[in-house]
Amino acid sequence: MKSLARFLVLALLLALPLAAGCSEDVPPAAFGAWSVMFTAPGGCKVKPHNRSLGILTDAKVDMKFRDGDNGAEILCTVTGAGPFSVQGRASQGPLDLEVVIDSLPDAATAKAGNPALGSVSYLSPETVKMFRSPADKPCKFYFSKAPPQLVQPGYVWLEFKCDTVENREQSEPNICAITKGWLYFELCEA
Repeated sequence: MKSLARFLVLALLLALPLAAGCSEDVPPAAFGAWSVMFTAPGGCKVKPHNRSLGILTDAKVDMKFRDGDNGAEILCTVTGAGPFSVQGRASQGPLDLEVVIDSLPDAATAKAGNPALGSVSYLSPETVKMFRSPADKPCKFYFSKAPPQLVQPGYVWLEFKCDTVENREQSEPNICAITKGWLYFELCEA
């Protein structure tokens, strides 16, 4: 009986390293950054402001956040082979930006008829509540400096603008705009 117990303990000890080797690799954490110029056309009750998560422009990404660093949450998916589907959210504290682009061609430009269309949801200390682009007035997404801006599986860097973002949680809707924004995601699910 003692030898059977020893055999079982030895078999278990030998099997543990093998079981540990069978686990799936954890994908690397995604990175993200964004910048928004929020404007207040007539009827907007929010002060114009610029906010960003990270530091980026149309030509340079100086600072980006990894999911989990400093309380940042970066979730993104960039799939396809052209056109691409992009879904992403980058938030930290009171800053939150979420985008959905169902069809992003790799040659989208700001020229009339050529930008990709999609939705944006935006929250900042100034807005207090989430502002969203309405379905009948989608935001425009495009590449102004390609390269370095581009899209490929798991990666996107582009510009966008939203003629209308609104918050309809009050009796009178609060209608504002994002005149320029930049968005950057890498190591996304592809």
